[in-house]
Amino acid sequence: MWNFIGKLQKKPKGERKRIVFMTASGITLIIAGIWFVSFYFNVLTVRQTKKTAETSPIMILKANLSNVYQSFSQTAPTTTNSTTTLTNSSTTTSQ
Repeated sequence: MWNFIGKLQKKPKGERKRIVFMTASGITLIIAGIWFVSFYFNVLTVRQTKKTAETSPIMILKANLSNVYQSFSQTAPTTTNSTTTLTNSSTTTSQ
């Protein structure tokens, strides 16, 4: 490494500037490429998350529980009818 730096220092100033410019440009392109690739994968992840959010297990569970509650409330007797029936049964039995 030190030999490489020593060789660069011996080269003319114009050539050293060109090497520095090319090296900086290359590193910048690599960083920009990594940034663009990570941005692309982030966008894909967001799109996939939106698709799975529409059919997520929590949404399915919520819908199923809602259906169970509705069907139960339609078929179960109301509380006031049950109380009246129990009251009538106990008065009939006690007499």
